[in-house]
Amino acid sequence: MEIFCRQQCDYLVLEEVVYKKTSTSFENDRYVMYMSVALDERPFHFPAQGRPLGVEIREYREHSESPELLFAPFENLKSVFSYLSNDYLDIHGQEYERLDSELDQDRHMYVVYVRPTGVSL
Repeated sequence: MEIFCRQQCDYLVLEEVVYKKTSTSFENDRYVMYMSVALDERPFHFPAQGRPLGVEIREYREHSESPELLFAPFENLKSVFSYLSNDYLDIHGQEYERLDSELDQDRHMYVVYVRPTGVSL
């Protein structure tokens, strides 16, 4: 399940470098992800607060810190995958569109960036 969760992510943060996924493939019985350095992106510089397995939902803000709307804890990677694979999320009765997601390996956290659609649920 970890492989499938990683494949759902558009970005990877590793050792304070942000990588953008360019493609994925299945080669010689292996899943392969091709990445390039995202020179215009910067990682968060704060800890994930010792949180359990889960997903941070953040409202996307270009050129500034994206505020956290919700932390969704999960018991297993299958549940994380189910959350990462959605195009729209219901957060506090409001609909949000998924823009990008990342695995911040430095912080041991999955992050989904969203924007409001203006629809109340």
